[in-house]
Formats: sequence, structure tokens, C-alpha cells
Amino acid sequence: MSRRIWVSGAVLSGVVVAVVIWRSGSDTSNQTLQPAAPSVVAVPASGLAASGIFRLDSAGHLITDQRLRSYLDARFPAQALAHWSPAQWSTAQQAVLIEIQSLLHGQAAIQATQLLSAYVSLRQALVAQHLDQPAEQFTVQEASRQLASIQALRQHYLPESVNQDFYAQQDEHDHYLLSQSDIMQNPALSNAEKLAAIQKLQSSLHTASRRAY
Repeated sequence: MSRRIWVSGAVLSGVVVAVVIWRSGSDTSNQTLQPAAPSVVAVPASGLAASGIFRLDSAGHLITDQRLRSYLDARFPAQALAHWSPAQWSTAQQAVLIEIQSLLHGQAAIQATQLLSAYVSLRQALVAQHLDQPAEQFTVQEASRQLASIQALRQHYLPESVNQDFYAQQDEHDHYLLSQSDIMQNPALSNAEKLAAIQKLQSSLHTASRRAY
């Protein structure tokens, strides 16, 4: 059974953020990977309770998890960003900033504001490099290069801890699907060898990721 994955640029099970990408197939004669629909549909801002998104840990630090990533991805929907004017970017960012200021105070508000700024910069960089929209098709090699470009931008704009909280599991999914596609398209392997290789690949996944397959 084929699996699909979207690499969020920042974004992002929402966006996630929500970039691209590819579809692994079981037909070894097919040398391209087809684009997939976003794994999570962007939710209108009115459908998200911001008061439940901006949460703090026991030390008063902002919790950066999938819930927060999905919220941000929904505020900056991938399918629309390429067509946004500077004013639209500013309006969306200001709307989130107002919510931050109404819900958080002190260091937590500063942390959330800095995260928002970094997230927006990341999404803008992805759009500028045409990495925030699915292409019509990818070879495994092209998809690998695109994923590497996306990850490099994430590392540039986001703190490592946020990068891990937002994207670690998704990255594992992406690498799994790329490796699976590479195996399925390898003409030197028999069907039995391909099955064995994929089973070995699955066994290397973390428990949370393995449940998706």
C-alpha cells in the first residue's frame, strides 16, 4: 500500500506547514513520485482556541509541540502563501501577535513572539525558494535534495529544540518513505528481497512513527 508524506517547512500534522511531497509506490516500473495532498487541512483561525495552544511548562516556558505547530500552520496556510502580498503576511502575523500578547506575559510572551518571527521568516524563505508548494513529480533523488533544502532552512531559522519538537517525527516519516521508494525501485532486488529490506526499515522506526505504517 502506498504512503504519502508532506514535509512541512515550518511548518509544518498541520503544515504542516506544509510542504510537500512525495508518494512512494509499489510499482517498480514507476520512476517518479507523485505529489500528495496535505496531511492536515488548514483550520480557519476561528476554529482554533488560542488559549489552549499557548501552553507553559512548570518552569513557565512555552511548550513547542505539534499542537502549536498545527496552529501556526493553519494561520499561514501553505496553499495560499505564494500569493500573499506583504500586507497579508503582516496582517496574519499581527493577528497571532495580538493573541500572544493577550494570553502570555513576561518571558513566555517574549519567547512566543520570537518563535513567531522565526517561523514567519522560515515560511517566507520556503516560499521564496519554491519549497512551500508541491511540485508535479519527483524522483527519489530530487525529493531527497528538496528535503535536505527544507531541513537546512529549518535549522537556519528555528532553534534546535523547536526544530525537533515540530519536525522530528515528520522527518523520520519522510526518510522512511524515501528509503522505501528507493528499495521498491531497485531493479537489482527481487520482490522477496524488497519485502525483507522494507521490514528491516520499519523495524528501525521509533514506536510512534511505526504506528503510522
